[in-house]
Amino acid sequence: TGDFDGEEVVQLYARDNISSVSTPPLQLKDFCRVFIKKGESQPVTFTLRDDQLSLFNAQMEE
Repeated sequence: TGDFDGEEVVQLYARDNISSVSTPPLQLKDFCRVFIKKGESQPVTFTLRDDQLSLFNAQMEE
């Protein structure tokens, strides 16, 4: 909620706590831009594909 209409970029980050390969602490998985009217809030839903959550091992195999 806020005092002005405006656009916001909503970002979805994820971490992998059990990976067998080294990964960054947080990874940006998706984002979207939404327009929000003054004083309102808006739910945002992300749908991720399998490849957005997959990793490659040291042999470059998925």
